[in-house]
Amino acid sequence: MTKDYITGILRRDKVYVRKEEASDLISRGYGTLGRKYLILEDVEALYLVFNGKLRVFEDSREVNFDQLVERFSKHNSHILPQFLVYRDLRSKGYVVRLGYGETIDFLVYDKGDYPEKPAKFRVIGVDEGIPIRIEKLIDILNFTLINKKELKIAVIERRGEVVYYTLESFTKEDLRHEKD
Repeated sequence: MTKDYITGILRRDKVYVRKEEASDLISRGYGTLGRKYLILEDVEALYLVFNGKLRVFEDSREVNFDQLVERFSKHNSHILPQFLVYRDLRSKGYVVRLGYGETIDFLVYDKGDYPEKPAKFRVIGVDEGIPIRIEKLIDILNFTLINKKELKIAVIERRGEVVYYTLESFTKEDLRHEKD
């Protein structure tokens, strides 16, 4: 009988999966490939544990989903909102990679594009009721458009549902006109 999950090792807030167990994950856009291991990001590990595809161990003890959330939240205070967006996008069939910097949460590949084509979307997560400066959105949008991508804003509602909005154009001049 074959097992229906893979095993990961938790070390220094990263989850490592042996290469020989990780081929399916690699082909589906998970993690970063090292010499001996596939190294999973925190949201990737959470998603796989949540769905029963991954069991994580530290010092021969299994670490469950709640324990991982607690552990990861020590270095990433936004891990739960990120997880909600990540889970939603993956459940819709998208390949999702971590973004970069403090502004872009995820790079999302159009269905069937990974790994042949670059990511089509940049996604930022915003908690409902928590303000975000419009100037920050303009800067993120301009950077996104320069790189020929679409910007999606993932609003996490209080009930944990995720609603997506597309931001297509907005400039600082638009702000000046609104003030007049």
